[in-house]
Amino acid sequence: MAVPIRRKAAAAFIRDFVERRKVEGFVRSALVQSGQSDVTVAPPA
Repeated sequence: MAVPIRRKAAAAFIRDFVERRKVEGFVRSALVQSGQSDVTVAPPA
């Protein structure tokens, strides 16, 4: 996901959204379901 740098509130929202999805396991699950099980998900920040 991308957002213009000048949109600080939007960037913070996207960052929080992605970090929560990583903690919940959603990102890993989506990768496995799409056949990309050999990919490593970065740990939450």
